[in-house]
Amino acid sequence: MARQIELTPYATRNRSKNVHIFPTNIVYGARIARVTEYIHSRNIFGGVEIVGIREADLPRKETTKDGRIIWRFDVAPRLRNRSRIERLIGFLPWYVSVLHHYRGEDIGCVNAHSASVLPLSWLLAKFHHCPLIYEPHELESETASARGLMRTAIRIVERTFAKNAAAVVAVHRGIAEWYQEQYRIARVWAVRNLPASTNYVPLSAHYYADRFGFARRDLVFLYQGVLSEGRGIRLLIDAFRSLPGARQLVFLGFGPLEEMVASASRELPNVHFHPAVPPEELLRYTAAAHVGVMMIAPVSLSYHYCYPNKYCENLSVGRPVVYTDSLWLDKEAKEYDCGWPAPYDVAGLTGVLSAIDQNAIEAKSRGARRWAKQNTWQSEERTLDEIFTLVIQGRPVALPGVAARTRREPAP
Repeated sequence: MARQIELTPYATRNRSKNVHIFPTNIVYGARIARVTEYIHSRNIFGGVEIVGIREADLPRKETTKDGRIIWRFDVAPRLRNRSRIERLIGFLPWYVSVLHHYRGEDIGCVNAHSASVLPLSWLLAKFHHCPLIYEPHELESETASARGLMRTAIRIVERTFAKNAAAVVAVHRGIAEWYQEQYRIARVWAVRNLPASTNYVPLSAHYYADRFGFARRDLVFLYQGVLSEGRGIRLLIDAFRSLPGARQLVFLGFGPLEEMVASASRELPNVHFHPAVPPEELLRYTAAAHVGVMMIAPVSLSYHYCYPNKYCENLSVGRPVVYTDSLWLDKEAKEYDCGWPAPYDVAGLTGVLSAIDQNAIEAKSRGARRWAKQNTWQSEERTLDEIFTLVIQGRPVALPGVAARTRREPAP
C-alpha cells in the first residue's frame, strides 16, 4: 500500500518571490531558464528572480520578455587561476550581496542550483521562513575537478543541507538514485532538461554546406554546446583528420577551446566553427545537421552519469547521436536504437564514424523520432507540478515505497 508523505505546509503568498541562485553569468543556462519559465507561467509566486554573477559587459539587472528578473552581483576579479581558498574568499562579498539584497523581501521559496550556493540558499530560506529546493545540474562531488578536500567539502555540504531541503531534484533518474543512496534521502525527484518546445522555423537542409562551402551531399556531424576540456573536442578533431571529406564536422558553441577549434577549422577542410546562437534558435541549427556528436571523456562519475542537453536536443528533432559507449545513457540509447556508441579513442571513434552512411542515419533517425514522441518537456512539467504541489501547497501525495516522514516547522 502506498504511504503518505507530508512536508511542511508552507503557505504561498500572492506577492512572494521564488529566488533561484546559480553562480554563473546566467546567459546560456538552458536548465535554469526552462525551470524558471515553467514556474513563472504557472503563477505560483508573485515573481521569479534569478541570481547570478556579474561580468563587465552584462547588466546588474535584466528583465526577460516574460517578466522574470535576473540579478547579477560582483565577485572579486581574476578568480579563475586562484587557489580554492582564494576563490572562496573572493566569493564571500557575493554571498553577502545576495543576503543584503533580499533583506526585508517577501520570499516564498529558494532554489539552489549548485552545491557552492547551498549554504547561502539555506540561510536565505531560513531568514525568510520558506522552503529550500536543491537542484544541482550534475553530480557535483564526483566531477573531475572535485578531488581530495574539495570532494569531501562538497559531500559535507550536501549531506548537511540537502537532507534539510524540502525537495531535492536531480537531472535524471540515475543521479536521483545516487543521491538517495549516498545521503539516505527518502525521495529525490528527477526532472530532465528536455527542450520546452520543438516548434521552430527550419533552416535550409543545406545550411551548413552553403555556409562553409562543402558539397551538399556530404554528411554533417554537429557538436553543439560549450567548447571545453572533457567534452571530446580534441578527440573529434583528431578523428576527422583521417576521415574522408564526405563527412563534415561542425562545432557550434563557445568556450575556452574556441580558438583551438577555430584554428583547426582553418587547417582542416572538413572541420568548421560556427559561433554560438541564442538558445531559442538552437533547434533550427540542430535539425540542419545529420548526426549529433557528444564524446564525453570517461574521467569521472559525474561524466558517466551526465545527460547532456545536446543528447536531448538532437533526439528531440529526430537526429541520432554518436556518444561515448561508457555513459549511463547507453542503455536508453540502445533501447530506442537512436545512436552509435563509440569508444573514447581516435581509432575506435574513427571506425564508428566511417561506418555511418545515409542508410544508417535513416534507420537510427526512426529511433530518435520515437524517443522524441515519448520524451517531452510536458512530462517533466507534470513532475514539477507534483513537486510544487507537495512542497509549496503542503498537500500529502502517495509515494509508493517511501517511508512516511513529517517535518514540523512553523508556517510563515
